[in-house]
Amino acid sequence: VCSSAANFNQYDEYGFQPNFPFKLNGSPPKNKDSISELELVKLFDVDITIETLKLGRVLSTQGTNKIGNYEVQYEYKPAIHAHYQKFYERLQVIAKENDEKNAKRRFAYPWLSPKVVPNSISI
Repeated sequence: VCSSAANFNQYDEYGFQPNFPFKLNGSPPKNKDSISELELVKLFDVDITIETLKLGRVLSTQGTNKIGNYEVQYEYKPAIHAHYQKFYERLQVIAKENDEKNAKRRFAYPWLSPKVVPNSISI
């Protein structure tokens, strides 16, 4: 779960360079006064910006099955399968509740939904 919260939103965060620049040319603005677009563009190195975007995209990639969805069924005993089914159904309820809450939020936060949380950590 922590991996979803920490990793999958990295591109959303790092994709806008003023949020988290890896490198600045010169000093950052010292106050909240407006600066021109030309001044803003001068702060960032194009090559570093591209590398930052690529890294954020890779770290945000969701390449594994989501929690409760397994590639292989390892257990066939009916009692165990019943517990798995109950767990899976509960995940579906939680995902629906998350979707309903996110629909009402100004900024949705999907990263901890069972639709997104992976079975395992992998990059």
